Amino acid sequence: MRLFFQGEVRLTVDVPNGAKVELTPQNPGSVPFVPDAAYLIEVRALDPGKDDVPWRVEVIEE
Repeated sequence: MRLFFQGEVRLTVDVPNGAKVELTPQNPGSVPFVPDAAYLIEVRALDPGKDDVPWRVEVIEE
């Protein structure tokens, strides 16, 4: 699985094996792929004081 994202945001990905992966623009990391599993992706602003941050997330399953 690959995630591409834009914006000053922090992604928290709940991986089906019970792990959580946190991604930021400075630390894009990687997310393990589990076929036919559902993922939950939480998107939050890097700056907690900003509520209106433009962002985009693209999920590619391989």
